[in-house]
Amino acid sequence: MHVLPEIRTAASALNVLLVDDDPMVLRSLGRLLRRCAPEIQVATANGGLEALAYVKSSATDVVITDINMPGMSGTELLDRMRSSHPDIVRIHLSGEQSVETAYRSVPLAHQFLAKPVESRDLLGLISNMQKLRELLQDREIRALVGRADDLPAVPRVYAELTQCLAKRSCSYGDVAKVIGQDIAISAALMKVASSSFFVRRCAGNTVEEAVQTLGLAHVRALVFTLGTIRAFAPRNRRARAWIENLQSSALLATRIAAAINEDDPPGHVTLAAMLHDVGQLVLMDRVPEKYDAVMQEVERTGRPLHTVEEEQLGVTHSQVGAYLLGLWGLASPIVWAVARHHAASGGSSLERTIRIAVRLCAEIDNPASDFAPTTLIPPESGTKPDELDEWRAHAARTAETLMSA
Repeated sequence: MHVLPEIRTAASALNVLLVDDDPMVLRSLGRLLRRCAPEIQVATANGGLEALAYVKSSATDVVITDINMPGMSGTELLDRMRSSHPDIVRIHLSGEQSVETAYRSVPLAHQFLAKPVESRDLLGLISNMQKLRELLQDREIRALVGRADDLPAVPRVYAELTQCLAKRSCSYGDVAKVIGQDIAISAALMKVASSSFFVRRCAGNTVEEAVQTLGLAHVRALVFTLGTIRAFAPRNRRARAWIENLQSSALLATRIAAAINEDDPPGHVTLAAMLHDVGQLVLMDRVPEKYDAVMQEVERTGRPLHTVEEEQLGVTHSQVGAYLLGLWGLASPIVWAVARHHAASGGSSLERTIRIAVRLCAEIDNPASDFAPTTLIPPESGTKPDELDEWRAHAARTAETLMSA
């Protein structure tokens, strides 16, 4: 379990509801949380109906529910909570160590825990949820992101992946190559592969390792039957052009980031660069009219996207994207690199790398822009102007290669 860094003290206690038909499990988990995290509020419910009644009358931030319960199953409970309380973080808990069991709730749950629950995993998850709530404090915005049980993929890439998976000769490498082209498919794949339901849990945080962890049969199930990925159907020409540009920029940022970062795990660098704008997908899909107005304002004035988002929506795509990836359990360095890719300076080496890659992409899109070295990363990092020139030249060459491919 990757634990997210501190942001600041929460304004109010996190409210956690534990749901199980076994009183011993409820007592055990409740004792653990109250002893090791006394700052949170813990409630218990003996079954799905009791849980639904509780959340109607009491503030709840996180629900951790068993799946195999008599009467209302945990899967049904998650489904109903997704509809009625999408701002609540939904955690799947089950003693069955089978992929099929996990798959039944993949579109419904944000994360998964396997019985017996490791105290480190449970406490790490609760700690992360506290910090994510501070990242995105508006409950309505959290509800908007909480509904994002699926993500829209570019139709061209989605079609290519479905054709690839349909071939008998399809290999891990073939699938990983296609998936690596698309923001939505990469994010959905990492959500499932990061789950503790898999014995060979994907620890490396790369698309290639995720494909191997799941196996081709389960990747097919993810794409064809789970509803976690679907082809994006833009409502107008602007949105269609915007998302194609989004994918192109993500690929370019990934190549640039990989070339200039030698300190962080390559998988973290690749995924953070590929997914840095995933929040745009969520906003474009969930609030299309409002986001269309944002896009129009950016095109009309040339002002920074995140500035216009903050003014018109009260939230930025970097916050939304980081919150979603944190909900889905991706590694904390990736989450915070996404959250801070528009920050002025500072942060970890991965955060600085993604920020540099994003801004070099912006230079290529808008040659009139001029980011000074001190704008890209703080001067105390020791970066020299000639290094920045090398990165710019590499970015230009990479963009040429991608355009001619």
